[in-house]
Parts: sequence; C-alpha cells; structure tokens
Amino acid sequence: MMGAMWFFVVCFIWLMGFSLLAEIWFYEEEQEL
Repeated sequence: MMGAMWFFVVCFIWLMGFSLLAEIWFYEEEQEL
C-alpha cells in the first residue's frame, strides 16, 4: 500500500513540474512573437 502511495505522490509532483515547465515554455514562445 505504501508503494502505491509513493507512486501517486511522485506522479503528482512530476505532473506539477511538467505543467509548470510547459507554462514557462509557452510564455516564452509567445514573447518571441
């Protein structure tokens, strides 16, 4: 059960980080135009 919880936590943190990077990337792409 602990393994499943850790897997969920890692996936959540990874998704948060990925969405943050995507937001920064899209923002910089718009700034160039």
